[in-house]
Amino acid sequence: TSTSTPITAKARPTRAATKSGAKASICVSSPVTPKAPSASVWTIGLLGVRLDSGGGTNGATASSYGGTIFPRKSNGEAVDNYSRRCLTDKAKISQTERKLGTVQPKLPVIVTNDGRMLPQTFQGGQITPSDIKGLTRVAGQIEKAKGRSSSNNESLSISGANSRG
Repeated sequence: TSTSTPITAKARPTRAATKSGAKASICVSSPVTPKAPSASVWTIGLLGVRLDSGGGTNGATASSYGGTIFPRKSNGEAVDNYSRRCLTDKAKISQTERKLGTVQPKLPVIVTNDGRMLPQTFQGGQITPSDIKGLTRVAGQIEKAKGRSSSNNESLSISGANSRG
């Protein structure tokens, strides 16, 4: 039995100040069996490409090279492109779904922001039991975040949590 995996690609031009760029995202998942328990792996590939050619068209000034859309080189200039690969291991047993790896939560306490070129992503785990009709519960632990104009993960901490005094 052959199962096809949906692949989607989106290209959306982005313009902020005088910067312009395009993004592409591809999401590929392994097939999920309809029987419980089931497991799958999600892979998301993200690419952001700068479309302006420089020479003053990228909004660069003496004090502001890269802006907030693209990551910056060590000299402050915006990179030409950047990419990410995100992996999520998903499992479902009965009415409980577990996600480990890259998560994009939309919860009252933490929300993924996609207001720039590439969306913000988080590293951690999330469990969502939905065995009670009309009640959705979510438990999890988020350890790292990858900003919208970044290609590296940064550890999370609560401001002032380690201060004494």
